[in-house]
Amino acid sequence: MIIKEDKQENYRQQIREYMHILQDIYPGIKIKGFLIYLDDVSVEEVEGEGKLVSE
Repeated sequence: MIIKEDKQENYRQQIREYMHILQDIYPGIKIKGFLIYLDDVSVEEVEGEGKLVSE
């Protein structure tokens, strides 16, 4: 299964939003985000500070 780049970016942004929420809950702890693709068994680390879209 091939995922289009714009859809992948949407997934990355969603992970960044989750990272932001977790950073608020756990201040001082480094939060890492990952996308795991089960169809081809691959992992992608999502870079970023974890910002909410509405900010």
